[in-house]
Amino acid sequence: MAKFLSFIHAAQDIDDFRADFPEHEFVHVSENAIPGTKAVVSGSTFAGTVEALLREHSMRPFAGIVFGSEPELYVKAADRVARVLGLRRFQSDPELVRDKYAMRLALSEKVECPRTRLVGEVQVAASFSDLQFPCVLKPRHGFGSICVFKASNRGELAAAQKGMQAAMALVARRHPLAIPTNDMLLEDFVGGTEHTVELFVADGTPLLEFVSDKLTMKPPYFVESGDVMPSRLSAGEVERVKQAARLAALAVGFEWGWAHVEIKLEHGVAHVIEIAGRAGGGYTRAMLQRAYQLDPRRVLIEAHLGSLPVQPARTVNTVIGRNVVCEGIELVATIQGLATAGRTEGFQMVRNRFSGWPRIFLGPPLSFGSTTMSYFVFDPSPEKAAENFQRLDAQIRVRRLRFPMKNPAPLAILFGLIAKFRGRQNGGGA
Repeated sequence: MAKFLSFIHAAQDIDDFRADFPEHEFVHVSENAIPGTKAVVSGSTFAGTVEALLREHSMRPFAGIVFGSEPELYVKAADRVARVLGLRRFQSDPELVRDKYAMRLALSEKVECPRTRLVGEVQVAASFSDLQFPCVLKPRHGFGSICVFKASNRGELAAAQKGMQAAMALVARRHPLAIPTNDMLLEDFVGGTEHTVELFVADGTPLLEFVSDKLTMKPPYFVESGDVMPSRLSAGEVERVKQAARLAALAVGFEWGWAHVEIKLEHGVAHVIEIAGRAGGGYTRAMLQRAYQLDPRRVLIEAHLGSLPVQPARTVNTVIGRNVVCEGIELVATIQGLATAGRTEGFQMVRNRFSGWPRIFLGPPLSFGSTTMSYFVFDPSPEKAAENFQRLDAQIRVRRLRFPMKNPAPLAILFGLIAKFRGRQNGGGA
């Protein structure tokens, strides 16, 4: 039995580590006061947390650091702890995978990427003279596509900046270790198809490379609607995307563990949008398990123990996933077609926040945790997987009422309280 230090974000993470890896011991820390955690990681308690972990490490050394949900919030904190405890670090400079402006400067030396300008807290993005539309506004220290907006003109850009900076100020108060400023970035929009690469790196060398396709997202926000694993690109295009991901990892000094690279392929050119110092979130772990019989958490744990992974020789299943998302303020009354889906071979529900009772959900621009339900379909045959997915996608229908957003604040407060109450009843919030 080995002992690991785990940075987690929810009580479910504790249950998952206990169920999935009963052979190991995990000492959990979080920015949240979760029963079962060893310490709370925050600006005011950080020194005390490190002292407690040093004592724990001296009694029986940690084999390494692992992550639960929302790992991006803990990248910098984990690096600080790793340096003090003498554990394996993931990046030579974690700022390059959390500060998107520093990241873009580093990436631009190695790969194609969008032109980017820094917008300080007191600057007005719409006043820049050389704007090209459409363009993308995003938080400098954002995560999970929170407050990322595609603007088509100066009016949209000005309104977006005002709203997004207010929203990010609230997010920063909740996650001060992860979001030190309220700066924004302004990027040229890159068209084409969008892809992700899950990259596992050991001592700076990529050992695992998995390319997937993102299904089309609904503008102006960048909330992910679905994915296809493995990618349906040609072999040459897949290699082009992989090579861009390798160079991106090299550019930001990635040394160990999982990296999540977002890439757009436009006119045959791979443009690196971002690289994150963690594995893909949401249903990515479950999709990798179905597609390749490979668990990214187990890969990292075994690598810490000296057993490095080998790229699977073949794909076991094609997996096509769907995130059912909402926007603004929505009352979800029913979701039809789930009974049929449950009887379909290869269907797997990953997350369902709708328990059968009418429920309020908040989506962009009020909230970016807007996934009502996540599921996927898998099959050894790519054609059959696609056929089953298209049939279920047509059958599963969300019956919803969308409220007007002309003056959303009072409605958002009221429905947020209702959703919070309902979430306590059903085991999850809005």
